[in-house]
Amino acid sequence: MNLKSTLKKIILDKGNIVTFVILLFFFYKQAPVIINNFKTTDTTLESYQAKDISNGQIKSFPPFDEKVIAIFWATWCGPCKVEMNRLDKSVQEGKIKKEQIVAINPYESEIIIKKFLASSPYPFTFLDVPGLSQKLNIQSTPTTLFIEKGRIQSASSGMSLFGIWKAEKFIKN
Repeated sequence: MNLKSTLKKIILDKGNIVTFVILLFFFYKQAPVIINNFKTTDTTLESYQAKDISNGQIKSFPPFDEKVIAIFWATWCGPCKVEMNRLDKSVQEGKIKKEQIVAINPYESEIIIKKFLASSPYPFTFLDVPGLSQKLNIQSTPTTLFIEKGRIQSASSGMSLFGIWKAEKFIKN
């Protein structure tokens, strides 16, 4: 068998075609999110008036004097719960301070969020930050922002196998 016929056989194999189509579809659907994350990186955020969902206090977000991890999430998002559980574990292990994690749910009402938190408590701060998700064009959950002194150092969307190590390293350095 020569190289040309071998390549033709590989390319025309039905399993390879199905795999290629699935990968193409995945990249087509994810491309806007990935591009937006690159655009978001190095953005300096303006100060937002945010409401702490647990106590109703108004706070300024982001903090301009420290590092913070902001996760955009939703109660119906399975990968969000996985990522928040990983962050919770890092807090419990003392690798990240609970004050350094902010969870923002731009999609659901405060009532729904409070009901969720009553059954699934997390130690970090849950904020309502009107307009932030639109300003940053957040398109999927979870989206995690690594913010230092008000500037987005990095952004990622979706569940990440290495996301928790990235978060711990970001806070530590």
